[in-house]
Amino acid sequence: QGMLLKQDEQFSKAIPALKKSLELGVKNEGRIYMSIAESYFYLEKYKKAHVAINKAMEDPKSRKAAKGWKGFIVDTARRKKVSI
Repeated sequence: QGMLLKQDEQFSKAIPALKKSLELGVKNEGRIYMSIAESYFYLEKYKKAHVAINKAMEDPKSRKAAKGWKGFIVDTARRKKVSI
């Protein structure tokens, strides 16, 4: 459900649903953390996005994609003068 909300750009509703899926013990945690990071990013909550993307980097399956997102989050936060 969280992934569908994110795809529908309902980011503030997606985050709790995605976190709930983590509590229920999904297998693809890295992908879920990436979706959480993306949702926070599009809500301009860069610190929270940074925390979530670091969690995504812990999963070998999502590490490569998460590294790219991490750079994007850091650069965008810097441009908007937000410390991470």
